[in-house]
Amino acid sequence: MISDAAKSEMFAAQTGEVYLTLLEISSPELSSPLYFVDNTQNIVSNGKTYEAALFSFNLPNAKVGASTKATFSISNIDRRAVELARSVSAPLTLTGMTIRATSPDIYEFGPVSFSLRDVKWTAQDLSGTLYDDVDGGMAVPKLTFNPADFPGLY
Repeated sequence: MISDAAKSEMFAAQTGEVYLTLLEISSPELSSPLYFVDNTQNIVSNGKTYEAALFSFNLPNAKVGASTKATFSISNIDRRAVELARSVSAPLTLTGMTIRATSPDIYEFGPVSFSLRDVKWTAQDLSGTLYDDVDGGMAVPKLTFNPADFPGLY
């Protein structure tokens, strides 16, 4: 739910407010989650310090029948992202929230959680596909029974 203050700023002709995305990366294999903010400075939100980082967290299209895939990429400046991806065998869980810089303890959007899969990296960045379901976006059931392939069923 969006706060009244955020709604007022969104409908205003001009505003000095800055909206930031917070990102938590967790895994059962990590001793503690990693926290990042898409900002040039660290920020404290709800008692957690989010480290400044360059990343993009793009949510899926909200249209009915559209793909449930979201994308994620983070700068690989200090190689920690690649080291993290290499060190875990289970998919990482990414949780994102949007806050106003002037009120960092109030989530304007989220939290939303996704599983990071299809991870790829280069010298510049690490990227992957985010899924909002346990089966990784696979069709259920896996097999499709249709009249062309199974005429005896119809």
